[in-house]
Amino acid sequence: MNGDTWFDFNWLDLMANARRDGADAALALREIAEPDRYETVELEGSLVRAIRPRGQTRASVQINGGVYYFARQAVEGSGAPSSLESDILRKLVGRDALRGYRYGGFFIDIGVPESLAAAGDLVPKQRRRPAVFLDRDGVLNVDHGYVHAPAQVEWVRGAKEAVKLMNDAGYYLFVVTNQAGVAKGLYPEEAIRTLHRWMARELAAAGASIDDWRYCPYHPEGSVAEYRAAHDWRKPNPGMLLDLFAHWPIEREGSFLIGDKTSDIKAAEAAGIEGCLFEGGDLTAFLQRRLRPGQKPAIAGGE
Repeated sequence: MNGDTWFDFNWLDLMANARRDGADAALALREIAEPDRYETVELEGSLVRAIRPRGQTRASVQINGGVYYFARQAVEGSGAPSSLESDILRKLVGRDALRGYRYGGFFIDIGVPESLAAAGDLVPKQRRRPAVFLDRDGVLNVDHGYVHAPAQVEWVRGAKEAVKLMNDAGYYLFVVTNQAGVAKGLYPEEAIRTLHRWMARELAAAGASIDDWRYCPYHPEGSVAEYRAAHDWRKPNPGMLLDLFAHWPIEREGSFLIGDKTSDIKAAEAAGIEGCLFEGGDLTAFLQRRLRPGQKPAIAGGE
């Protein structure tokens, strides 16, 4: 990535698109109204046909947003030192090996004093946005009872696509899950972290991601003394949600939780956000029905 730009979009989508198309390299492109400061990119489909010098405007102007995907073969054999713009990208264009994908989202380049000054105010505002909190068992994966290993995971229909939908819309995404199986001695706490790392890799392959994970291994009737407790993180208590509010710049208005039990809904209400009961089916379809225009984060525009 470039060090002097902020481009707010789902970066994993760039990786997923590039890998789908077998691209050696790919650019995240941003359409802007005043491209005088920038080289512009000419596309044929997703193939980059030309990178035009500054000042050569076109009807639909796409610029390099400063976020890149590179496979190893894209840079092997390059001289040292090399210029990314003058050497590497132009060579890739010359051998039809560079792709470009268009994205919306907040973009700012601090390369001139005026935009550097504006960034101090704009960037913190852009970081504040609503969040979607997801229960895990019964929402992301089918609840087969104390799921704690990858071999046990059956993804809920539309779950990966639903996470990506929220990523693309600009929400923060968090998992908040009760894991009483630890307190009951059914599996160790490390199994939860291992499973979540595996789930994160599965989601990443689909261009989706969870921003942060919270779990509660405690239960007041647990058989493992270390975890036998009535903990404020265990839903219907709101502790996991409140901890995420304390650590992330979440906008409470427009945030909501999706869960499959009344304890999930009560936790959401105790945290001051809406709770949505998911009773099975396609999670993407459920989310699309739930989302109202006023709930979507305002990150789709801006210069």
